[in-house]
Amino acid sequence: MHILKIELRPFQRIDYQQLIDWIPDEAFMIQWAGATFEYPVTFSQLDKYLFPTYNDPPNRFAYKVVRRKNNTTVGHIDIDSVSYSMRKATLCRILVGDPDMRGKGIGEEIVQSALKICFQQLNLHRVDLRVFAFNISAIRCYKKAGFQIEGTFRDFVQINGRYEDCLQMSILEDEWNLS
Repeated sequence: MHILKIELRPFQRIDYQQLIDWIPDEAFMIQWAGATFEYPVTFSQLDKYLFPTYNDPPNRFAYKVVRRKNNTTVGHIDIDSVSYSMRKATLCRILVGDPDMRGKGIGEEIVQSALKICFQQLNLHRVDLRVFAFNISAIRCYKKAGFQIEGTFRDFVQINGRYEDCLQMSILEDEWNLS
């Protein structure tokens, strides 16, 4: 049995500055959050971003990722666009923010923890995500978690003067049970 090194806890206003500190420039922000925010990210933007988490029922769940060993925040993830009637949602704004924690399998633990919430607590059938085609380590992480590539959005966004493709990936509840 694999023991998780992390846990997901609700992202709150007290966590804003930590997240802002992890975003060094506009290109990084776009890679992490697409068009959700404008650089530099502000408390006001984050207040608006958290608003859907207060719906009843919520259609967004925002989490900070906490390392169990020392109770430090090391990342972020959202379960967004939750449709209870269609039994689907989107994982997004996935970040291992602490550079020292990258490349150590934490990303897959973050995704698996979010999928557990999606499939076991929210009773969803489908979870999807989008990832830039150049983000090879993230694609590898998502494939390890059981996601499959469904298609490509060509020239999806311009980053640093270059157009970048974006991949659509998804996983179904019965595929997650097998992973």
